[in-house]
Amino acid sequence: MRIVAAALVLATSIAFQAPRVTPAAVAERQDGGETLVLVDTRSRASYDREHIAGAVSLPGNVLERSAQGLPKNKTLVLYCTCAGEHGALDAARKLHDNWGYSKLVVLEGGMDAWREAGYEMVVHHPTPQPTAKPTPTPTPVATNKPDKF
Repeated sequence: MRIVAAALVLATSIAFQAPRVTPAAVAERQDGGETLVLVDTRSRASYDREHIAGAVSLPGNVLERSAQGLPKNKTLVLYCTCAGEHGALDAARKLHDNWGYSKLVVLEGGMDAWREAGYEMVVHHPTPQPTAKPTPTPTPVATNKPDKF
């Protein structure tokens, strides 16, 4: 019984750790013809403002519902903008442990490193909304004539 318990403790303490890959290595693989799936693990609002060209949005809060739509036969390159890539690493671990994905890498330095390396980004600048002009209030015109009914 002790051996089984020790084996369970050991198995649960060894967590999946996705390897990290540099932006240059990702670009090189893409240039070489490999189809990679770039996965943005940030919030949908952050993705809508700016993301790596060609990336799909898969925020942590919808991972449970949407993970099955990702291909298992292609390498998934997960990224975020958090220090140490924690969001992307967590998503990779869940994809591996809960859905059996094995072709997983995390973009070293995240989206910031990609942008700084000069690779293509999609940036949405919000369209300025016109400010509502106040409706002028009609000013009554004073007359010297008495009102007639």
